[in-house]
Amino acid sequence: MAPTSPLMPKAVAAWAKALSVLASRNSVPPRDNVIDGGFVVPPPRCIVSPAQEHIVATLFKSWLRVRDAVLSRLRSPQAQPVKLSNKCWRSLLDVSGGLHTGAKSTTRSGTRHGEMRDVLEHSFGMDKASSFMDAPIYWAGELITSVGLPDAEIAKAIVWELCEFNFRHELEALDGILDGSGMTWTDRHALLNQCWVGLGNKVDVVTEANKGLGATCVMDRLPFLQILHKVMRTWQGVKPVELLDQFPEESSAHNHRGHVERIEFNLAMFYCESFLNVYGRAASIPHHL
Repeated sequence: MAPTSPLMPKAVAAWAKALSVLASRNSVPPRDNVIDGGFVVPPPRCIVSPAQEHIVATLFKSWLRVRDAVLSRLRSPQAQPVKLSNKCWRSLLDVSGGLHTGAKSTTRSGTRHGEMRDVLEHSFGMDKASSFMDAPIYWAGELITSVGLPDAEIAKAIVWELCEFNFRHELEALDGILDGSGMTWTDRHALLNQCWVGLGNKVDVVTEANKGLGATCVMDRLPFLQILHKVMRTWQGVKPVELLDQFPEESSAHNHRGHVERIEFNLAMFYCESFLNVYGRAASIPHHL
């Protein structure tokens, strides 16, 4: 289930409904039939879900400490993205935030923390946690000096960026598995990048929030839904009728908005169900800020 924290930005309604419908079915494919689908940045729940506010505050700062290193690798055409599970991302943030000492442990949790310490050093090029624990923390070029939680507006922007990075990467990865169009990688990548404002591996909160598939008005989402429709028409699987038909042209008919909303929901359902079948977990989805 999606986190209910007040620090979570609001999910686009059609996509949230799709996840809810799938959750109510309680149908998860056997583990043997799914691909390991880690997250390229921490899923928001591993930061905002703890009950203790001081833990949440520490996890926000932990992420901002490692953010530049993680995003630098994610944006590099020469490096494969590091995909980690929710538990591994939480362990990595525990290490970078000093919530886990360096003491060796033979427990499963202790082993995972040790592995994440190695990931920080070898995959993200960061020295031992003790060397950057006292480094200044920045967001959008501004120094974060608050002892507790960041301001709610800043916290939501940080979480929105995480949601958007994971959504864009997951859409690209799923398309790479399901697409049957025969397009070249260059042409397909260019088409996918029309699903959002900006680029798949570069997210700018200031210029891109509340735009694209996460725009607050469905009619503003319309041109991006048209591209998503074009992308998903070539996917494998039993498609809803909305994907078999051409996307409707813009119209002044009184029911056009309702028609677009129904198409959006069916696209979201097909996407989320396809993702679940391939990766065995819920998909990351677009959010408003």
